[in-house]
Amino acid sequence: MEEVGVDANIVSSSIHCAAYNHTINTQKTASRNIGTAESEFHVYACEWTPDYLKFFVDGTELMTFKNEGSGKNVWPFTYAFYPILNLAWGGDWGGYKGVDESALPITMKVDYVRVFQKNSVTNKIIVMKTRYFLFVFLLCFFFLVPKKITW
Repeated sequence: MEEVGVDANIVSSSIHCAAYNHTINTQKTASRNIGTAESEFHVYACEWTPDYLKFFVDGTELMTFKNEGSGKNVWPFTYAFYPILNLAWGGDWGGYKGVDESALPITMKVDYVRVFQKNSVTNKIIVMKTRYFLFVFLLCFFFLVPKKITW
């Protein structure tokens, strides 16, 4: 779940894996302008099951990514991940129109991060409530990092 300040109030969910990523122009992404991403708190959620990932903003589905059943390059989401909350500045995406240093300092305010587990052992629901500011990215669960959280 990401928001880039240069494209204010447009929130995106993207899949980052070996088969689908921006560096090879195969990314799976969905975006929506929610109008107040930088001024109000919103609830961002990911429903994570063995069969799909579903992303939500304020209870409305933004994107579904289905497990194609073709292995780790497409579906690395059976392995342990760290939840990452990241405020990034600049870079390829956040800096594609240049960087306005007069906007510094920047703050990311997070009200809560919750992880829920459904009755099934493998189904996970991740819910975050946050308010974004310029060039803020909320990146959660999409970097393969050594094991920390196990399900």
